[in-house]
Amino acid sequence: MINLHTEITIYRGIIVALALISVVAASAAIIAADRNADMYAELTDAQRTAETYRDGYTAALQRAAELEWQIQAMNGGE
Repeated sequence: MINLHTEITIYRGIIVALALISVVAASAAIIAADRNADMYAELTDAQRTAETYRDGYTAALQRAAELEWQIQAMNGGE
């Protein structure tokens, strides 16, 4: 049979272990949330970059069409 002091010590150990597990779980949640924020910022940057390239590509296509039209006009509409 365990004496009362030993039993209290065991329960204290269990409580401390559960508290440590809670701290570790909370830390993991904070790290995951921080990583999620970093990934969202990276995604936003990638979207902006894609929009910039898309806008540049569209402008280049428009300019190419203008030049093609000018060349055709200079060649007599061929």
